[in-house]
Amino acid sequence: QWAAQQARNDAQAKYARFQELRDRALFHSTLMTGMDIAANLKAARNKATGALELFSASGGKPPSDADGYSPAQIREISLGKFESLLLLAETKVRRAPGLPADAGQPVEALTILDGVESWARDTRAYHLVRARCLEAAQRPDDAAKERQQADAIDPATAIDNFLVGDQEFQENNLDAAIRHFDRALRLQPDHFWAHHFPAV
Repeated sequence: QWAAQQARNDAQAKYARFQELRDRALFHSTLMTGMDIAANLKAARNKATGALELFSASGGKPPSDADGYSPAQIREISLGKFESLLLLAETKVRRAPGLPADAGQPVEALTILDGVESWARDTRAYHLVRARCLEAAQRPDDAAKERQQADAIDPATAIDNFLVGDQEFQENNLDAAIRHFDRALRLQPDHFWAHHFPAV
């Protein structure tokens, strides 16, 4: 009985740490267009990596109700992993002004996107981020195909609208970003980051 309760407590502590790292990664991603881009790129990358490692093959088995997680928490972990993978891929293809490009980074970014779960590959955000990585890898034809796939998808969930809004925000398309953040909030009124981004 004690061991089972301790396992549940450990699971909840791990979940809280995951949320903290995911949220810090998202926070630093809002600053990747600011004055100190290099520092925020590094911080976003480190926090996203830390969040993913908690539930990676090396960090532990996928969460389940048997481990003390609720169905809502299991879904939140899946969504948070998707957010963190997209963010991590983006940090690999964005660089601070004046710094040379690293030819290996786009390849790493595309490899990171290979880890996205199957359900998430049907989102517009996934295809938009993959297109940006392909552009950075000097593969314009493949990037154009990804953008065509993205354009064919109408974001229907809060997570997809939020992440598409983030993409528009990063490309300085503020009106489009706000539209998608608003749609995310209509679908999920308590979505903290959809509230936060328009205020940045």
